[in-house]
Amino acid sequence: MKSVDEEANGARTNSNGSTMRVEYDDDSARCHYCGEKLTNKEYLKRHLQNKRCKEKINRKREVANTERAPKEVTTPYVIRSNPPGHVYVFNNDFKGKGQGKERDGAEHDSQNLRTTFEAMGYKVILRPNLGAQQTMEEVDRIRQDSALAHVDALVMVFLSHGIRPFKFQAQDWEILSLQRIRRQFTHSLCPHLKGKPKIFFTNFCRGRRRQIQTDGDVEATRDMVTIHAVQQGIVALRDCRLGTRFVRALCEVLREHAATKSLREIYLELARKSTEIKGTLPQWEADVFREFYFMQQATNRGQNENAM
Repeated sequence: MKSVDEEANGARTNSNGSTMRVEYDDDSARCHYCGEKLTNKEYLKRHLQNKRCKEKINRKREVANTERAPKEVTTPYVIRSNPPGHVYVFNNDFKGKGQGKERDGAEHDSQNLRTTFEAMGYKVILRPNLGAQQTMEEVDRIRQDSALAHVDALVMVFLSHGIRPFKFQAQDWEILSLQRIRRQFTHSLCPHLKGKPKIFFTNFCRGRRRQIQTDGDVEATRDMVTIHAVQQGIVALRDCRLGTRFVRALCEVLREHAATKSLREIYLELARKSTEIKGTLPQWEADVFREFYFMQQATNRGQNENAM
């Protein structure tokens, strides 16, 4: 078995200068990183420039970086700014869009979130009923907002109809990608938030099943966590009189525990509360995310416990 590290010319080096390796014998080749088989060594150069291969390489590199992460990764994020952070609520109610399509009770979610986060000292900005282009323009404006340099956290909430695990509808029925939105806040695209926590809450259906309760050249996302109202493939639940069960449970848990518990602990409390009110189990999705506390006194508690 030979290595083409020495034979692949410039095609073997990716965007950050590290070497990609493909191994081959006389008849076939296999990429050392993504595992894909190549039928001809002549395809090597094109393969190393393949977007899918690069994405797999980036994911593996991110895992490797996490495994050898410095000590600072285990320390909580510092929350000292006033306000601690900005909270953006994108809430689509689809009023006037046809019977069965309207998200009755959506206004309760916006008010509940505003009251809860403002009581915690956060600045809350409501962005209701935006079309897809308007939403992405607003995301771009937020990303470039110099005010983010003066706060320690960003929270974004998306409430809508969902069609796939990571895709949901704007007010004009156009499809938005949560993954695309999150990638607008990588270190290079949003330097104001580099090293700061970026927290996403979503409440939209992620499939059609109901939850039954019984007894490449893609920059990696970092310092980011998303808490979905439901797991993949599950529909989200909403009460026309009170709003979504997820937001009700989230606001109740935040009011009770934000001053003392970390976000991870709050997530576990949220799961408990959701079970209690017969809601759906939330899902935690984190990308190199350290311990986070919404409020400074909770941060101090976490630091003291880590020092013990």
